[in-house]
Amino acid sequence: MTCHVVLKLLAKTDKVTMDSVIKVSEKAASMIGTSAELRGGDEITVKDILHGLMLPSGNDAAWALAEFFGSFLNPNSSKPVSHFLSEMNKTARELGLDNTSYGNPHGLIYKRNLSTARDVCKLASVAMKDEIFRGIVGTKMYTADI
Repeated sequence: MTCHVVLKLLAKTDKVTMDSVIKVSEKAASMIGTSAELRGGDEITVKDILHGLMLPSGNDAAWALAEFFGSFLNPNSSKPVSHFLSEMNKTARELGLDNTSYGNPHGLIYKRNLSTARDVCKLASVAMKDEIFRGIVGTKMYTADI
């Protein structure tokens, strides 16, 4: 869902592109679990970080994207990740994912992260209709310069 929401937001604006640069926060870099091996202070394009999100299932990349796009959704907020999560949950409702809710952008175990196999399948079906999404998940190897 994180990737799907980012691609949806990119399609709605010309203010942010795949070439826009995200500065990785210390918090994003400190995420546990699978990682794109980002470090605090790294500067990376949206395109590169989306690959870091989807290929190694980078929890650090998910958090960095949520911070960046949450700030885009509400520039005056001190809690950008909350705004991004609201967008994720809104998108889930729009897609008819009735048994899905998100409590964080990376999907690590948390009581508010809920879904069903049916909802995950619906989301995958919708996401695979996006040419950029298909390109990212179809990539066998990817190297980014940071």
